[in-house]
Amino acid sequence: SLSANVINISDFIDIDLPKVTSASLVIEDIDEQPGSPELENNLFHLFNMLLTNNYYLLLTSKKDPKFWTVNLPDLRSRILGMRNARLLPPDDKLFVALIAKLFADRQIYPKPEVLQYIARHGERSFSTASRLVDFLDKAALSEGKKISLKFTASQLHKFNDLQSIGAAIQAYSDGSAWTSDSAPTRLVFATTPNGQPSPTERMRITSDGAMQM
Repeated sequence: SLSANVINISDFIDIDLPKVTSASLVIEDIDEQPGSPELENNLFHLFNMLLTNNYYLLLTSKKDPKFWTVNLPDLRSRILGMRNARLLPPDDKLFVALIAKLFADRQIYPKPEVLQYIARHGERSFSTASRLVDFLDKAALSEGKKISLKFTASQLHKFNDLQSIGAAIQAYSDGSAWTSDSAPTRLVFATTPNGQPSPTERMRITSDGAMQM
């Protein structure tokens, strides 16, 4: 089997080259590199050291390599000479299998109709699917419900709404369906950390006035 160290390009300027070149390496989000001459020199030396040690290098990006900001000619030549593979969104069958695997990792096994509903209505990316499964798991535990088709449909709307929200206050009613006459049994306050796509719970107030952080 092949193993590799994984680092982000933002951590590369102060990198210890001899240490990271002692194994194969994955550098993520390389298209977001700040165009620093020092960083580009380090990358060029990294190529040479990995090649000398017979290790592999994998670079990830949201853009085609020809659109990366690389000013060092030798480094640009090395990058454009690498094999380039594009990962396309998964098809129906693969995406359903991915969702099922994410649930199974949590010992949750929804009915096929739930998986198919998510595949039809959810964003087709691993990161979003992973966040959605986490969201559904926490919502089901919080409300004491199973992840049924009806529950998933209602929660998916909430999840999609939260993707572009910087902060949120949510009211929950435990033990019964929510109606216009329902009184909340707890309030949940959430904010979205920098670089994250959805809010994280920061505090909750329960019906007895207890505050949990």
